[in-house]
Amino acid sequence: MNGHTDHLSGGEQRVLAIVPALADAGPGTSAASSAGSTATNLTLILAALAHVGGSHEQVDASYTDDGLVFLPLAPIVAWPDGVTPEGWAA
Repeated sequence: MNGHTDHLSGGEQRVLAIVPALADAGPGTSAASSAGSTATNLTLILAALAHVGGSHEQVDASYTDDGLVFLPLAPIVAWPDGVTPEGWAA
């Protein structure tokens, strides 16, 4: 990817930089496969990435009769029911 991402935004480049770390050297060596590729484990991995990225803190600003209102948005990938890492904001 080096040298081929100059036209991308900084955010897009950061996203692409994660890919080699997740994919590592190939099948059977990625973070996802080392955790066990069950649906539950993959959901936890995706929820953790979304949480670290701040998706649980996103808000929608809109004007109403009461003025400017900020409404929390749902995270991109929510924690499965009953799972919230201790000390983390859900």
